[in-house]
Amino acid sequence: MEAGAEPARPVRVGFTGTRRGMSQPQKDQLAFVLGICCLPPGQEFHYGTHESAVLLADVEAATIAASFGFRLRPHYARSGEELQRDMEQVASVDLLIAAPLTDREKIRSDTWATVRRARAARKPVVMLSRGDAARRAAPPDHLRLELVKRLTGGRHGGPRLTTDVTHHTD
Repeated sequence: MEAGAEPARPVRVGFTGTRRGMSQPQKDQLAFVLGICCLPPGQEFHYGTHESAVLLADVEAATIAASFGFRLRPHYARSGEELQRDMEQVASVDLLIAAPLTDREKIRSDTWATVRRARAARKPVVMLSRGDAARRAAPPDHLRLELVKRLTGGRHGGPRLTTDVTHHTD
């Protein structure tokens, strides 16, 4: 590090997902994306918790993130406080990863509402496909390369996040 230069701030990765848990393709895609984001080590992983409900996808995602060495940052909510928690989480992250129950956007879905909030805040969003068809099992190579470029800014001195990275197969 150059004299007088500030250390790079860790990338703060947020996660939103269904209470029912992730599909295997979503888990695989999440591991791939987190494998990119964890360089250098010490990055943060923000996810939701709830006083009376198990947010299964968030638990699964936090477990995967911990295996990559992310520092876990849970965002807690009581009943009726979920909207506030989701807004605070979106405000505190650089990038949101979403693992919705359906690949098509739903209006009455907390996961999709969080995605809409992140997009409105101009945060990059990585959508993990349920993988309902074999062609959706993993992002294509050109998307992987684009994601690496966007997250690293083409250099190793720390990530520079840019625009929405969403994989649409329709």
